Amino acid sequence: MANRINSSMTAIVILSAVVGAGIAMTVTRSTAQTASRPARTPDGKPNFSGVWQPNNEAYWDVQAHEARPGAVTQPGVYPAYDFASVPAAPVLALGAAAGVPGSLGVVGDDGEIPYKPEAAAMKKENRANWIDRDP
Repeated sequence: MANRINSSMTAIVILSAVVGAGIAMTVTRSTAQTASRPARTPDGKPNFSGVWQPNNEAYWDVQAHEARPGAVTQPGVYPAYDFASVPAAPVLALGAAAGVPGSLGVVGDDGEIPYKPEAAAMKKENRANWIDRDP
């Protein structure tokens, strides 16, 4: 009797393994096919919509940057020194949540983006007015 139970259990285990392997192969095959065809908009351009969330500090700046006490800062007691800046009044209430962690950045090669002078000025202005311009 025990021998019959063992042989039927063995058959069930083998059948389960075969079915599981078949499902895994089907899922893997369908995932590979989906990944090879990127989504397109109706006009044929790549579809970049969706949720984009970096897994590092790139949401503050894609270039390497130092840690800052706040997203918007102002000169502190020693205005001649950039490193002595303090959080500006609008972000002070946010506390540590408004602090900007340092990052090595995600831009390759030398880490620089070749901004045109007017674009670099706009980036600097946007950073200074982050509290008003960032949604």
